[in-house]
Amino acid sequence: MPNTQTLIAQAYSAFNHRDIDSALALMSKNVSWPKASEGGRVVGKEEIRSAAALNHPNIAHTYEIGESGGVNFMAMEFVDGVTLGEKIHGERTELKKLLNVINGDTNERE
Repeated sequence: MPNTQTLIAQAYSAFNHRDIDSALALMSKNVSWPKASEGGRVVGKEEIRSAAALNHPNIAHTYEIGESGGVNFMAMEFVDGVTLGEKIHGERTELKKLLNVINGDTNERE
């Protein structure tokens, strides 16, 4: 049987690839997973499946918020593209267009 570190790495890899069934297969029935930006935890495979189902181009998944060795961290999904700061400062863009991007109008995204 693989060690705990290997199982965690496999679960995160499957989760990152949105292969929820494979991730859940590695977990116990009463698994507890961090709700990250919301705080708290989801418990049980069905709650985790429901939380993982939220998938939208304007939402980056936050996998964990924590502290290690006195350093706070946030582990998030990598989303390729420009940041909002780069969008605002990198080109002359109308305020209305920037507000549409902030408010989630994906037609305004690059």
